[in-house]
Amino acid sequence: MIINRSKARTIAMQIIFQIPVHKTTDKVLVDKILSDYKNIGKEEAYIREVFSLVTDNIDAIDAELNAKMKGWTIDSIPKVDLAILRLAVAEICYAKDIPKVVAVNEAVRIAKKFSDDKSAKFINGILANIGKDYK
Repeated sequence: MIINRSKARTIAMQIIFQIPVHKTTDKVLVDKILSDYKNIGKEEAYIREVFSLVTDNIDAIDAELNAKMKGWTIDSIPKVDLAILRLAVAEICYAKDIPKVVAVNEAVRIAKKFSDDKSAKFINGILANIGKDYK
């Protein structure tokens, strides 16, 4: 079965989650995880692109997050939430073909699946603030 964009975002988030775990932004992470999937189809290009957007802009993404998270830092939030936020901020700030509302809605959906409602609300609030700056 060929995967859809929502599933591709989930895979991308899981790869981005590995960045602090392995302390690397090397594309070997992408290759290793994608090797487990068969028939990934055209979404492989999206996964590789969004990983590059995150890794190429990780300092700017983290600075944007730190500026918008009142009372929190990237070091103080759960790592899964950080991965979701990095993915969404990369889409909001750097992906030209992804509507901002889609990036936010998908981030909230992923948070509900991998985290909890409190995290989903937190992520929605942070991304709404960031989205205002990138219309």
